[in-house]
Amino acid sequence: MTRSSKRCRRHGGFTLIEVAIVGALLALAAVAAGRVFLQGTLDAKAQATGAYLLTMRGAVLQSITTHYDLLHRVDTSAAPAGTYPTPNAAMTALANNLRAATHPDPTFRSTWRSADPATLRALAFLPPSLPDRPPLGGAVVVKIKPFGTCPGPDCNLTVLIHTCLPVGEDSGVHLPAAADCSAYDTASYQGSPDLVGQVMLSTQGFGINNWMAPNQLRGPLFNQAGVAWSAGAVGQPQGLVGVVASLDATSLSQFVRHGDTRRVRLNNTLDVAGNLTTDTALTIRRAAVAGSACTLADAYGTTQLGVLAQCVGNRWQELTRHVVAWHGSDLAQGAVIPAPACAPGTVPWVRIAQQTVATTATGSEVTVRGTLAGNVTGSGSVNTTGSVSVTGTVRGTVSSTADSSVRTRQSVTATPRSSGWTVAFSVADAAARASAMTGCTLG
Repeated sequence: MTRSSKRCRRHGGFTLIEVAIVGALLALAAVAAGRVFLQGTLDAKAQATGAYLLTMRGAVLQSITTHYDLLHRVDTSAAPAGTYPTPNAAMTALANNLRAATHPDPTFRSTWRSADPATLRALAFLPPSLPDRPPLGGAVVVKIKPFGTCPGPDCNLTVLIHTCLPVGEDSGVHLPAAADCSAYDTASYQGSPDLVGQVMLSTQGFGINNWMAPNQLRGPLFNQAGVAWSAGAVGQPQGLVGVVASLDATSLSQFVRHGDTRRVRLNNTLDVAGNLTTDTALTIRRAAVAGSACTLADAYGTTQLGVLAQCVGNRWQELTRHVVAWHGSDLAQGAVIPAPACAPGTVPWVRIAQQTVATTATGSEVTVRGTLAGNVTGSGSVNTTGSVSVTGTVRGTVSSTADSSVRTRQSVTATPRSSGWTVAFSVADAAARASAMTGCTLG
């Protein structure tokens, strides 16, 4: 073969087999690229589904925080107007639905109460632009269950937010409009473990799913079997995803709120700009010793006998050792003074005083000294001893001197009887009057 013929063969082009191999390689590359693109799209949808569920979770937490007392069955009927947020019709209906759950069911089937995004939008906790369902999984339902005794310190609402359909490649296209899981034919959809994992990674630790056990929703913060995915349903399609929400996972318990049923203790001074009102009683545990020094002006305390004391002039002064229970005036002879009803540890007392003096002085109580001036008319005799006996009439005037006197004396006492006392004057007179008061004092 000549040199020129070899050169022609070298520049003659590719053989058919070479072209076929290159075409096959390009087809494989296109298929692989398409699969990577499709998987990337599905992963993005899964992550968006997780973000959607977290948005729903935030709206639910905001709703149960804003209307905490209503949903936790706290009686707010006696609270002044404006103390608590006014619920709209949707929130009132949700609260009434929760109140109907009077018999908790450990299987979680009969006591979960459902809501949907439309309800939360009506409560103004979701933006109007949020779609009715996430990119994958079909419609979303919200199930709320109260735990513990409501109202009470152990009362807590646990919320599950999950998809109606398994998260898979076909669970986001050509779906019928539905607000409840029962509208879907779940047998036509199949979940994907990869997409379930993507959703779980994007839920920031609040995610739940049932991939490992179809009848059990589990996650880092929740593990419960028998949660019915739809009304009347027992089993669940494998591949459901969702999030769990509870105020136990927030800092709400660190703060004092309206209607708080817990006992609140502060370790510092509480300053109140307005009035301090209590519907029961105010207990002051500040120990005070009557007469001892104090530094906090106008402060109140209680003594060792339980008497209210006030810090006045840097000294503790008792305010209520004696309590007046009754007072009466214009009390005549024999009037009844009622006995006070004294608490255990206290004793009754009575005080009585003369109000009107009415008495007549007679006999030795009257002493008149003076000079008699006038005439004596009659007959008489004088005996040997110098005594004069005159029988007749004396006419004249008597002028008393400075040492003349009339003595009157009247006192009043409270005489004990079977129940209380009676008024007793030393000199009884219908016009005499007394006043009295009774009360209790610490023994």
